[in-house]
Amino acid sequence: MQYLKTMHYVKAVKCLFRMNAGRKALLQVLRLVVHQEVKISTRTESPFNVMGKDVKEVVDAFNHTNCMTFYKSSAPFLTTVLNASLEKKNKKIYPIAKTLEMLSIIFYTAKPGCKLLQMINGVQMWLAGAKRELFTRFNQLGICQSIQSTRKSLDKLRNNFDQIVKKWQQSWTTLRLSAQHLLSRLH
Repeated sequence: MQYLKTMHYVKAVKCLFRMNAGRKALLQVLRLVVHQEVKISTRTESPFNVMGKDVKEVVDAFNHTNCMTFYKSSAPFLTTVLNASLEKKNKKIYPIAKTLEMLSIIFYTAKPGCKLLQMINGVQMWLAGAKRELFTRFNQLGICQSIQSTRKSLDKLRNNFDQIVKKWQQSWTTLRLSAQHLLSRLH
């Protein structure tokens, strides 16, 4: 109590950790804080959430920096802890991709709709020719989707792939027909 009054919080936490009951209480508080942050972050419009959205639009709109900013505001304690765990010997390096990957695994286990990075990882693994066993193991770890879900995601991504080419072809056909029509009027 003396350390808390004099604002020596690190010493107060160290004293709590020495006592078994204090350690349990502190861990329970941390567990509750993380649980609340995950609960709040999955309720709000999470950048990882792809449920009921066009997959291609979500993938195109994804930005690591905006995503990290969102989670720093909606889950500040969790992102701070993850960043601190990634620090290298007194160097404050926050690899955004690693932090977001860990956050995506946490949020994917809390709410399966938050699967954007798992989908992207699955597509990358499929493009690299990963074997089914690797998909299964990484899916169990929460790193990627299953191979069936990855195929469905690929189908959704490829669904509108040729739409731009079809529009381009249609505009050229319209232009060619109008040019032929003009030439026939001139003759």
